[in-house]
Amino acid sequence: MISIKSFSLEKGGKSLFSDQNLNLPNGVTAVIGPNGAGKSSLLDALMREHPFLGQVELSGKATRLLQHESRPERSVSELLDGIWSKAPVEGAFIAALVSSLSPQASCLSLSGGEWLRLRLSLCLAENPDWILLDEPSNHLDREGRALLAKFLGDWRGSVLLVSHDRELLQSAHRVLEVLSGRLRLFELSAEDYFQAAREERERRENNLLEAGRQTKKVAAEKQQELERQDRRMANGRRKAERGDMPRILKGRLKRQAQQTQGRIDRTTSERVSIAEKNFDQLWLSQIPEIRMRLDPEAIVVSPGRQIFHAEGIRPLGPDGIPLWKEGLSFTLRGPGRWVIRGKNGSGKSLLLKLIAGIETGLPFEGAWTRSPLRASFLLQERTMAKDVSVLDWIREEIEITEEELRNRLADFGLFKDDPLRSVSTLSGGEKVRASLARLMLRKDPPELLLLDEPTNDLDLANLEALEKALREYPGAMIMISHDETFVKNLKAEEWIDLDKLRR
Repeated sequence: MISIKSFSLEKGGKSLFSDQNLNLPNGVTAVIGPNGAGKSSLLDALMREHPFLGQVELSGKATRLLQHESRPERSVSELLDGIWSKAPVEGAFIAALVSSLSPQASCLSLSGGEWLRLRLSLCLAENPDWILLDEPSNHLDREGRALLAKFLGDWRGSVLLVSHDRELLQSAHRVLEVLSGRLRLFELSAEDYFQAAREERERRENNLLEAGRQTKKVAAEKQQELERQDRRMANGRRKAERGDMPRILKGRLKRQAQQTQGRIDRTTSERVSIAEKNFDQLWLSQIPEIRMRLDPEAIVVSPGRQIFHAEGIRPLGPDGIPLWKEGLSFTLRGPGRWVIRGKNGSGKSLLLKLIAGIETGLPFEGAWTRSPLRASFLLQERTMAKDVSVLDWIREEIEITEEELRNRLADFGLFKDDPLRSVSTLSGGEKVRASLARLMLRKDPPELLLLDEPTNDLDLANLEALEKALREYPGAMIMISHDETFVKNLKAEEWIDLDKLRR
């Protein structure tokens, strides 16, 4: 049981929660909310790693898997040696997690998924009653995700699961919603919760459209009424100028016209103010979503255009031994959509970096040619520990006015003061949105997108919006993703499975 009483929390001068009360039962609870709502900060507070006001009681022993964690300059075996000495209850699961890891490998050389497997093992070795998992499936391959889902279904302990993985969330017994500074518990499956959230979002969007129409209607009615009154006053002046109206009557009509004008102005201005206030409140209640707007005419990739050609390529390890048992040969042409598959550590990110033309960290043997297409690359590792504002970071690459950039950043769900925040303070999902904005807001938009786990850290609303934007993207796209729903929705071709090449 987790008990929260009069709970309040601030971060970076921003109030995330105020005077919250909650009793959370044992079992698997999905923690769901938009990026930046305070999910990770809530876990920080529960683990006493962030100051808060009020009372928090957590029954039993708790451990936590951080969303991002720096890697030590140590080998896998050095970390694993400490695990078995604790005789972990979940020894079989830990063994399954780390069985594919080389004991001699440095933590610095592990892939994102391998590093996460190792960190999850360290958490389980503590034999906790509660595990606080912050995006545990990020970077995990299909096998790892299936293993984690099975563990959550079988484990007798309790879990707080912060995740946007639509398949993993099926393991949850209930949903804790983190939204607009409130914590609300729903005894619903994640699937039922998401359906209710979609319906609520559609209702808000419809209300916003109606409020916008009403605002315009009231403003138009005000203008029409003022124009009618102007015509009446003009007619009165013309009659007075003819001289056939008594002076006392002229004065009375003038006063009446002025009073009428004032009443119209006060009444219609009040109606306009109410309509505008209603619209503003509805607009501010919207959950920020990605609304990437691209100019399709600026992105043209002909069907026969060669994007990348390779002859017998394979990466060489630090010892000079090839990572794959045989070389890889292929040709990519036209505005296709390809997905690179493989288990953690199979070399997916290395291959994607080679195609992108950026430093891989390891040499490749073989030969390859790359088309001079305008390309943008979204890296898997999005630590982005930059002490600059989002505005300044994006303008390092893009010549654009601040006003125009602010307007465009709203399309990526970065509103109000978000562009002024330091990049290092952004949540995981906000960093994804900022990275996408930096990639897509170039004067000449990319003809080739290379995406390494683009769905990591994105909330459901932004994930669906990203899928919609990428479905409409007319250029070529090469991606790495273990999110099967995402790959299916984008109708990507399975190009190659690197597991077949591993030694």
